[in-house]
Amino acid sequence: MLSDDELMKTVDLYKEHRTQQKCADILGISQSTVVQRLATARSRGYSPEHEMHNLVPLGFNVKGTSTLYDKTTGEAKIQWIKTDRSKEDADLALKAAIEAFTKDLPISEPVPAPEITNEKLLTVYPVGDHHFGCLSWGEETGGEDYNTEIAEKILCSAMQYLVDQAPPSEEAAILVLGDFLHFNNSKQQTVKGGHTLDSDSRFQKVVRAAIKAIRFQVKAALEKHKTVRLIIELGNHDADIMAVLMESFYAHYEDEPRVQPDRSPRNVHVFEWGKNLIGTHHGDKIKPAQIPLVIATDWPQMWGRTEFRVIHTGHVHHDSVKEHAGLTTETHRVLAPGDEYAASHHFRSRQTMKSIIYHKDFGEVARNTVTPQMLGEQNANEKKPV
Repeated sequence: MLSDDELMKTVDLYKEHRTQQKCADILGISQSTVVQRLATARSRGYSPEHEMHNLVPLGFNVKGTSTLYDKTTGEAKIQWIKTDRSKEDADLALKAAIEAFTKDLPISEPVPAPEITNEKLLTVYPVGDHHFGCLSWGEETGGEDYNTEIAEKILCSAMQYLVDQAPPSEEAAILVLGDFLHFNNSKQQTVKGGHTLDSDSRFQKVVRAAIKAIRFQVKAALEKHKTVRLIIELGNHDADIMAVLMESFYAHYEDEPRVQPDRSPRNVHVFEWGKNLIGTHHGDKIKPAQIPLVIATDWPQMWGRTEFRVIHTGHVHHDSVKEHAGLTTETHRVLAPGDEYAASHHFRSRQTMKSIIYHKDFGEVARNTVTPQMLGEQNANEKKPV
């Protein structure tokens, strides 16, 4: 990690020589590294032209300054620097993801491909809002208990059940539909509203459990299908940390040609399977009635080549299928029980996860559904994440 002394040495050299390349030559680093260090210094409050000569502590961002000047000399006498810790939260999220991939979890190794698959079929595994890190006390909510350990067990067990029931389709698609994590940072807050939520466990532990669960799903799918597409939508609860995980999974499966992670930063993802257009969106930004026009406008060629079009969304925690002109939108239930907020309001929905089978020429041809009750405690404990 770059020390404050190294950072200020770069700044002082730049003040002396006034060229980035000269600083780079003296320090034995690239010009782009000099640019990055100067930008870091500015973000931490170093701006001599504004009478700001000191760095704020690492992990803090400068929000603003107030300076008291001497009326006679015009020199700065006292300065107040306003900071926040939002950058520290982002650093913690990145650190948690990196450590989960490099320390606790082994590097991805290729999984032997199944010998026989049906090249005409695709199995889609939509993962509704799973809310890793949510805490639900059954006595308070009238439902089941829920915490990080339960979330990991129930999702992995449900995925294994659905893979076992699925036909040996050539391709699979795991659709993580957003709000995979209950909160976005170590303060247990959401992205959009900044609400502090009922939470279970430490942020880093929650991130690790979420990563392990996705890895388990991918591995289980690889044992049944030749290729696995992984799409992660960013939810209103977890957009920042899940963006980190999206990039991390892309790098993690770089040497596994049978896994295709989608790293597009857009909030709508689409792909083709024969005559099918299949897409995802979390469900918080675009209303269902608006989605057909968005898809037709942004992907007109794909729209024209396909006959069966569906967009899978989460966010609302219940099942619904709505047919629009040329496209169907489907929302999905979740495996997580409601928390105190849901229980104290009107929000009620059953807990399920499903898989959907698509034929290249005929669209959807079958689906399977699993509930936590079907899995049972003994079965859930037998399915251990990798």
